Amino acid sequence: MEQDDAPLNGAHYRQICRQLRDAAQDHGVCFNQAHAPFAFSWSSPQGEQTAHQRIARSMEIAALLGAPHIVVHPLHHWRYHGREEMVFEKNVAYYQSLVPLCQQLGVKVCVENMWQRDPLRNVIVDDVASRADEFARLLDRIDSPWVIGCLDLGHCGLVGENPADAVRTLGARRLRALHVHDNDLLCDSHQIPYWGKTDWAGVMRALAQIGYEGDFTFEADKFLHAYPTEFLPDVMKFLHDTGRMLIE
Repeated sequence: MEQDDAPLNGAHYRQICRQLRDAAQDHGVCFNQAHAPFAFSWSSPQGEQTAHQRIARSMEIAALLGAPHIVVHPLHHWRYHGREEMVFEKNVAYYQSLVPLCQQLGVKVCVENMWQRDPLRNVIVDDVASRADEFARLLDRIDSPWVIGCLDLGHCGLVGENPADAVRTLGARRLRALHVHDNDLLCDSHQIPYWGKTDWAGVMRALAQIGYEGDFTFEADKFLHAYPTEFLPDVMKFLHDTGRMLIE
């Protein structure tokens, strides 16, 4: 939906959603989580208007597909260091502004912990909700049951945050969704667990300790991209089995 000619940006998006939901039901699967588009140019009023319109439509699409919640990135297109409180307050207002639409659609919005790259040193640095204490404070300030937390476990390691500690800091009340993937702590590579440096035993213990009740949603898309199409059923089964082992 970041592309102007994407089918879901067209006039027939509701029909497309009905077809997708029918196909999912025919195959015995569901849409458990959606993700709003986020790679927009926010530097102009027109770009900002386009972003808001498409994020709103993506929330409607989530509702049409039966997804109970949708991840919507925080506003993080500014330099963060030295402007933390300004960015924090803008995001409180931003997410609170989405609550009426959430109530109308019956879909909850998930805040995600982010990172950004320092353009001068070309290294990953903190961004909105990178640190679990700020993430928890942001959700508490928004103070709505319609806005919940999605912890991206891979993003934690990129900024030097222990994902298990982040799980415990957020707790089951705030933490309602996950992005599950691995990396080498240097690049957001979206790999299958155990292909990076994440302490998966520690993460799973922390989820058990807080009584996490959400889904274990993989975002290991780049792992899939490495394989030829005809091999994807086997790759998907391996990914599925890895998730089941971790959950057990």
